[in-house]
Amino acid sequence: MLVLAACGAGQSLKLEIKAPCNATSLGSNGVAFVELRVESPDLESPFTATFGVSDASGSLDGISLVTKATIEVAGRGMGNNGSPGVALIAGGVGYIDLSSMTDTLGMIAGPVNSFVRTTSTRDGSCSEEPSGRWQHSSNRLSDGRVLVTGGSGDNGVLGDTELYAPADGTFSKGPNLAQARTAHTGTTLKDGKVFIAGGIGLDGKAIATFEVFDGARFTVSKKMSARAHHSATRLTDGRVLLAGGDDSTDVLATSDIYDPSSGSIVKGPMLKIARARHTAVLVDDTAVALIGGVSDDAVLADTEFVDVDAGVSIAGPSLKTARSDAMSTFLSARGAIVVAGGFSSLVDEMARGTATDSIEVIDVSVSYRTATLACSDAKLIEAHAAAVFADIPHGMLIAGGVSSPGQASTTAETLDFEASPCRPTVNRTDGDLFASRYAGSAVVLASGDVLVTGGAGISKGTAVSRSASELFIIER
Repeated sequence: MLVLAACGAGQSLKLEIKAPCNATSLGSNGVAFVELRVESPDLESPFTATFGVSDASGSLDGISLVTKATIEVAGRGMGNNGSPGVALIAGGVGYIDLSSMTDTLGMIAGPVNSFVRTTSTRDGSCSEEPSGRWQHSSNRLSDGRVLVTGGSGDNGVLGDTELYAPADGTFSKGPNLAQARTAHTGTTLKDGKVFIAGGIGLDGKAIATFEVFDGARFTVSKKMSARAHHSATRLTDGRVLLAGGDDSTDVLATSDIYDPSSGSIVKGPMLKIARARHTAVLVDDTAVALIGGVSDDAVLADTEFVDVDAGVSIAGPSLKTARSDAMSTFLSARGAIVVAGGFSSLVDEMARGTATDSIEVIDVSVSYRTATLACSDAKLIEAHAAAVFADIPHGMLIAGGVSSPGQASTTAETLDFEASPCRPTVNRTDGDLFASRYAGSAVVLASGDVLVTGGAGISKGTAVSRSASELFIIER
């Protein structure tokens, strides 16, 4: 543990920087300097201060008593001429009210480009979710906490929720859903509320209701078209497009549009192709790309663009490799959709699926109406399907998933698109996941680090829920 005390005009700040799960002393990692960085919407520019590990105190001159602060630390090695070098360990918390701080602020710092177990900032012990779950949703709230909702557990469909508090590094029980559900979607709305839609219920049938979490409780559920394994994409104006999925009998070619301002759902455009377990990305204010997925009897290579305002869906280019349960992102500055991995075979259970290592790029730089397949020859280091993934600086993180039939993975990769979307730099992370998992969830915290929750491992061909959560520490 490292303890830093700093003082400014009318304010003092004491940081206790702990290693994850009370592991080896941070000083043994070669850290010579600790850099403190404070960001807030109330600050014109970030506040930074650097302390030597041996310093007893330092200056906070210039820091403001902001009420919504993100605080990050980076432990750096010795660089040229005795200056701070590259970050070896790092961590962050958000959001913190500095104006009311009277106690020591505990922070967890772990090796960068690696995974660490979630850890209590108070005593340094490992923390984990109260319930193991997979096919759940996780959403960051406006106060920095993360809502983990529903999913499947070892004994059936779950109706409980959990709240992760980055400032404490721990999980607590949240309010119950009005209806237990798995394979649903969770979408963070513009006002910070969370829209939970569809899924599969306790009776094994697709759910025809939605509910909204307002930060404290869920509203009474309301009616919608029954669907599960669908996509939910927030449009620029705040509406949410629900597309495809299945109704427990058939794969759907329908869509719905949720309007938070009225709290109502209306029918959206018909899809060109019925699809479920596809991936979706927003490519324009009201246009959403739907990529791959499954139909009633095949894995799909087809893509389409749903234009909500125009009320139509337009066929897009076909992928070289058909896939479902893939990972995708939209590089807005490049006008490129990247789709990676996924299942290339049609199976009843994900644990038995065959994954692909293929990466393909769709070019929408001119317009999504003239989209073309730009390239399809890049590869992941390992095949991943139903993996957790998140956008990180310069690219995306892909972790775990099913790598081959009956095998869940612990490996993780970063894809850097800075040079070119068609020629990404693909690297293994410096550390793997602590537990193999697929059908988990990942959410980017206010600090930029990535929280990984739930998922399922595979034991003798059967899914086994994971309750041990992890953090991916981004480079700083």
